[in-house]
Amino acid sequence: YSSSPSSWTISDRSNGRLASRVKRSSRGGFVSSSGREEGTSVEEGKGEEWAAPRSVLLRALRDKSEEPKDVVAAMLELEKIQNSNASSSTSKTPLSPSQVSNREWQIFFSSAIKIEPLQYFPTFETLQYDDEKQETKLFVEFGPLEFLFTGPILGWRTDDVDSSGKLTVEYSYRVLELKILGFGPFHFDREPKTSRFTFYWADGDLACARRESGGETLLKRL
Repeated sequence: YSSSPSSWTISDRSNGRLASRVKRSSRGGFVSSSGREEGTSVEEGKGEEWAAPRSVLLRALRDKSEEPKDVVAAMLELEKIQNSNASSSTSKTPLSPSQVSNREWQIFFSSAIKIEPLQYFPTFETLQYDDEKQETKLFVEFGPLEFLFTGPILGWRTDDVDSSGKLTVEYSYRVLELKILGFGPFHFDREPKTSRFTFYWADGDLACARRESGGETLLKRL
């Protein structure tokens, strides 16, 4: 999207819904509470141990058919695999900022929300990290309201000490732009506050992350 005062444009939208970019096949064997056994291979290598839990997340992103507890279990399984493989030269390497930045992500699911039916986000939210401008943007659409939070990226940190492969971004949303029923944007300065978001999986379709306050977050690449 563009944060210019005259217009905000969200990519890949049609009648208020985003076109899915999920690529799907029938490999793997992770069984969800729905009783289905189905998996998805990925470009980096077919038949890998992470294909099964990843397929659960792809189905969740496609049609929200997976139970929230299964979504969380699949994300934690990917984290476990990432942790065990990060230090191996023959396996998936530790995450780097290039796998997360300069892309647009939809915040799709969060277990930080205690009401389970709302863990699949009822609002449309997108997240961006711009390497060139060293800026992050969070766009939220809730009915007639549109919020755009912007601020600097303060730094990236890779957890090399324990070889977990996790990637943490520090940022601070310092400006809020608000639109109401298409009127605006109205600009508000926010008190600077450093926040952190830790990614423990990212690929061409999805990412898994954890807020510093807790809870697993599933993001869909747009």
